[in-house]
Amino acid sequence: MSAATAFAYESVTSFNTATLLYRSRKVQSKRQASESSRLATKRTTKQHLTNLLLCVGAYGEAANVRRCCSRYGYLTCGRHVHSRVPNFRCRFILCPDCATEKQTRAHRRLLPVLCDYQRRHPHDVPVMITLTVASSYLPLATVHRQFKLWFRNLRRSVKWQHRVRAGVCGFEVTYSAAHGWHYHVHVLAFRKVWYPQDELAAQWQRVTHGAGAVVDIRPIEGGLEAGLSEVLKYCFKPTDVHKFGVQQVREYIAMKGARFGETIGDLVHWQLEDEGDAGETDELTVGSPCPECGDPLRFETSSREDMEAIIGGNLHLVRNRHGTVH
Repeated sequence: MSAATAFAYESVTSFNTATLLYRSRKVQSKRQASESSRLATKRTTKQHLTNLLLCVGAYGEAANVRRCCSRYGYLTCGRHVHSRVPNFRCRFILCPDCATEKQTRAHRRLLPVLCDYQRRHPHDVPVMITLTVASSYLPLATVHRQFKLWFRNLRRSVKWQHRVRAGVCGFEVTYSAAHGWHYHVHVLAFRKVWYPQDELAAQWQRVTHGAGAVVDIRPIEGGLEAGLSEVLKYCFKPTDVHKFGVQQVREYIAMKGARFGETIGDLVHWQLEDEGDAGETDELTVGSPCPECGDPLRFETSSREDMEAIIGGNLHLVRNRHGTVH
């Protein structure tokens, strides 16, 4: 290689390295901004919910929501963080922190089960089914009970059982002053044979006595594990409480103990989350070598603010055992 060629090669290589470094930093900056925005939105949501609970006289629930996930215990080598576990979870149905924790735990618990299930039934096609009904100003407890009855009747039909072998359901409810409660369900279903959308829509109209609205069924895209992962997280996304007022919070309090997720068909025996599971537990213990660098791990606790500061400064350093940041 001539001197000129070597110089040109070195220049191009150096330029490419600088470009890649710039792009990497740019992506990291965007991720940090997105993470900061998400955390700010969660704090705002939590404050709004706390204020509403105080307005309805639910002082105990307000205190618990405020305290929820305010401190974390974790294993660290000083540079990397593993096995984050909140010291306290309020488990209030509208708490955004509890919703995120539940989503993560359900995802961790069920994703391996669903991937294994798909391997055992390779001819079943995973699909996303969405069923909705017309919005209503009836009490939320009434809407919830009626919708689940309709959905159970649909699943008991011969056509459904012939076409859908198993699934995971997430029930979602939104509210608007103009239309009231809008209740719907997202189903990650394993379809045995083709299920025409117009046929499913006709069945849904029948079991809901004409109250059915949108019916959608579509294949899951993005590869098996990635597709299942995204849909599973979508099924259990946190409730948006920004449009809620005092009356809506009262109705949710009256729903204490109601379940907004379930497994169906051949997966019915699997729980969405094990309440005895404290969090991101794994085989790591105090003194274990850090999976990232090999240094011994020690147990520490920190406030939520300190944890967010670490995340904001070094996004790649704070991760759970799955390599993701929450």
